[in-house]
Amino acid sequence: MITIALASNKGGCAKTTTACAVAADLALDGLRACILDCDPNQHAAAFGRRAQLTGFTVVPNVGEENIIGEIRNARSGCDFLILDLPGVASRLTILGIGKAAFVVVPCQQSAPDLRDALRTNHQIDETGDIGNRTIGRALLWTRVPSGFESRVAKQIRTDGEARMPAFAASLMERTAYKEMLLTGVPPRVSEPDSAAAANVQAIKTELLNRLATLDAAARNEAHA
Repeated sequence: MITIALASNKGGCAKTTTACAVAADLALDGLRACILDCDPNQHAAAFGRRAQLTGFTVVPNVGEENIIGEIRNARSGCDFLILDLPGVASRLTILGIGKAAFVVVPCQQSAPDLRDALRTNHQIDETGDIGNRTIGRALLWTRVPSGFESRVAKQIRTDGEARMPAFAASLMERTAYKEMLLTGVPPRVSEPDSAAAANVQAIKTELLNRLATLDAAARNEAHA
């Protein structure tokens, strides 16, 4: 089982949208994907109740007192475990990051989002130091409008990517993602040839490639 955390100290940066979209796409590939909904708003849990996807599950109401147990319970039942962490710095966030093989840090192209994303990056470093390991991570630009990119947005992107790794793919601003959370039907099912479906698949593919690179590096280090 591979554990992936979605984390940012700022709410409203599309953590849940990303978690649900990627987990659903993994399930559509025939893999078993489970989300632990650690966010008080429980939007992923609501999506899970609507979604009718083989191999896809959401565990609701995960908090400090049960996150370790739920991660342990998931080991035999899924290939990918995705932690939708709360949008605040908390002990729950630290516990989730500490159990993750990789952390996706969603971030809109705004100064407050970037500031909190970089704080999250520092928190990932500190958590890794406690466990004496390097935790993989990457910034994911979210809610990016198609077409023109403003000067401010370009500067924020440049500043962020100079300070931490970032996905080449971005989660674009698309109505299909809002519809997905409302209906429980991901774009790959409702509109398989759409730009939204291709966007999710690009993010998922890059995530899998990053995980493979981390695994290869760990194997090489172990044999060194």
